[in-house]
Amino acid sequence: MHLLSLSGSRNHDGQTARIINAVGEGFIKAGGGTTGSIFLPDLKMERCLQCDLDGWGPCRQTQECVIEDDFANLTDKMNLLDASIEVSLVPDYPTMEFAASGGVVNYPVPRAQGVFNDFIVQTTLIV
Repeated sequence: MHLLSLSGSRNHDGQTARIINAVGEGFIKAGGGTTGSIFLPDLKMERCLQCDLDGWGPCRQTQECVIEDDFANLTDKMNLLDASIEVSLVPDYPTMEFAASGGVVNYPVPRAQGVFNDFIVQTTLIV
């Protein structure tokens, strides 16, 4: 099995990275297999354009997104994984739009739903 961690933090050594590392170590100790991490702010990635009137786009039929950015490389890695976690910093500022929206972690989720159809199930855990 392979676990892929998607981080919304720009800090590769901060608290979010510590969570990712702890989950990865636990996964390996439990006999889970291998782990990998991707820091989403390092990627050039746009929000879903919702190309068609139904809120999706040609991705539902072609399993490819029309936006040319780093998302295609991310989906290649997602095709190989067995499990994933998405971890994002939630600052202690309840009015911040970034915290409320999940920030850059939310960029790939709607696009992945279009590309992978029913494969993606999202669960949010705030620690």
